[in-house]
Amino acid sequence: MEKILGRQFSDEILARIQNAIDSDPKLSRRRLSLLVCEWLDWRNPSGRLQEMSCRKALLELDRRSAIKLPPARKSFFTKPAIPRQYAPPPISPVEGDLSLLGTIDLVRVERGPNSLAWRGMLDAFHYLKSGPLCGAQVRYLVRSEFHGWVGGLSFSACALRVECRENWIGWNEAARREHLNRVVNNSRFLIPPAVKVKDLASHVLALAAQRVPADWETLYGYRPVLLETYVERERFAGSSYAGAGWFLAGTTRGRGRKGSGASIKDVYLKPLTPDWKSELCQAAGVPQPVRTSPEAQAPRDWIEEELGRAELGDLRLTARLLKMTGQFYENPLGNIPQVCQCPHKAKAVYRFLDNEQIEWEAILRSHYLATEDRLREHEVVLVAQDTTTLNFSTHRATEGLGPIGSHLEAVRGLMVHDTMSFTPEGTPLGLL
Repeated sequence: MEKILGRQFSDEILARIQNAIDSDPKLSRRRLSLLVCEWLDWRNPSGRLQEMSCRKALLELDRRSAIKLPPARKSFFTKPAIPRQYAPPPISPVEGDLSLLGTIDLVRVERGPNSLAWRGMLDAFHYLKSGPLCGAQVRYLVRSEFHGWVGGLSFSACALRVECRENWIGWNEAARREHLNRVVNNSRFLIPPAVKVKDLASHVLALAAQRVPADWETLYGYRPVLLETYVERERFAGSSYAGAGWFLAGTTRGRGRKGSGASIKDVYLKPLTPDWKSELCQAAGVPQPVRTSPEAQAPRDWIEEELGRAELGDLRLTARLLKMTGQFYENPLGNIPQVCQCPHKAKAVYRFLDNEQIEWEAILRSHYLATEDRLREHEVVLVAQDTTTLNFSTHRATEGLGPIGSHLEAVRGLMVHDTMSFTPEGTPLGLL
């Protein structure tokens, strides 16, 4: 049994996949992923087969040696693709009040001339150009009754994880995983420079908040309940979003999608339904802890005090984390087989560590909360920061390493910068 991307691959399914590979040497990986999607009934809310997610799962199963994929087919190209240039549509200069534009409509963009106009406008005037957009998406052109096209915008898949957004919603880890697709990102918004009309941007955003839920349901089979967007502080003030009733939830940390650095952005959110919070925060099928008295809330030992609040999506995973911590505490220098002392316990630890659904941030978050509880017991605390280098030069296959010394030393590893709190007497209170 293997679990990847939230899907269970039983021994029977693994055997069936391998049999399909062995019985048809010409079977492509794409065709195989479609077959597996049909066997598992792996579909998105609109009923389409989740081919790319399945492709990722098959690659991971191959990496774990649970199956052996057929060789990837090579493609040969005689010349590199040349990016296509799109001409912007005609835009009439206009300046003044909103009444000058007449009725404002949002025209949903599909294939054809409107798609070319949308791409041309965004490529000509938007600092991010027209794309690429991530995942599910819907695009609009803004049409004025008297002046034609006066803007464009798009909505697409939301960011995977943003701390201030999660805090504003009140998400735990299980609810975030289950309802992430109900949040949609306003990924592009443009009013061309020639159109200088007061309140136009806020008016368009208000129209979009009314229009997007129905269009999204038509395209993908479910309605979003929250919109998000990210406004670069160095470029924009975000006043249009505030004027349209969007809430400022906080700021990003500037890490970017791949952790390589990005500009700081203000995070704005727009609820679409009165009961948006209950819809986003319910985690169906995940048992929630029930605490009926102050005595029931008290942790049983230091391990539960530090890590008992880790929200891993399943209470059984939290229980496994606590058990593992106790085992390694008893034998801190031992490897996994030595600590566990029997094969099936060691296998349980390996499965926990290989589980892609478990985020290390969620484990540390529980410790941070315990640290904050201890801080409240002291009037004065000291906060020290320090950088440590971890040398992994002998681990040739480890990914994500970088230089941690001089160029001549060629030492590779990780840089760890932590913030530790202490009492004035020097007693450590925990990581912040």
